[in-house]
Amino acid sequence: MAEQPKQLTITEQIDVDEGLKSKRKLLTVTSLILSALSFSGAKVEEANTFVLRLSFENQHGVSVLLVLAVIFLLIRYHNYAYPYHQQLYQLWTKRLLANPFFLSFHPHESESYGLIVGLSPKGMDIDGLNHENIDWGVSYKCSFLIIRKLRYSWYNRYEDYQQEVLIGWNYYLKVIYLEARYRFNSYIKHRESLDILTPYILGALAISSYFFNDQLQALLKMLAVN
Repeated sequence: MAEQPKQLTITEQIDVDEGLKSKRKLLTVTSLILSALSFSGAKVEEANTFVLRLSFENQHGVSVLLVLAVIFLLIRYHNYAYPYHQQLYQLWTKRLLANPFFLSFHPHESESYGLIVGLSPKGMDIDGLNHENIDWGVSYKCSFLIIRKLRYSWYNRYEDYQQEVLIGWNYYLKVIYLEARYRFNSYIKHRESLDILTPYILGALAISSYFFNDQLQALLKMLAVN
């Protein structure tokens, strides 16, 4: 029997994705050039191409062109990065739901506890499903910035069921605290999150440095004086 091909981790997928790497490189380089122009006040005197040399008299036009290029490259990069956003979301929410606050099991009895059990929909007996070895699942859903839900799926021998349950205010602050903790840890402990996010940060900073250049220069002068 032929061996099944090894499934790549998300980190390995990112490392071998040539399309993603090329768009990330273009976005990063363009963002750094725009940021350098905004921070230092440098001017682009000329640029060499394969067939001609260009000089620039309208420096404002160069900056505008770079801003448009960064915006375009942000969109192109997002096209390639979107599948990884989905995977990263699944990874950190899976770690979140593994927290004992959401689900824990009695060490000596076949009973489960936690928010997942407490909010389980009517007709869904988690302990009974576990006892009968029937598959069931739950996922964490963020909606409209502040709304948080648990999405349940289970099977009762006759048909599949899916139902979303809103996390009420009684548990909301605790859930948001845990969410923030696991989101933060995903950037500190797992490099693939920053691998995907960093080009967005550079692009946003570059665009902001152009539109708020006067404030930026005033801040830089104040820091230089101090």
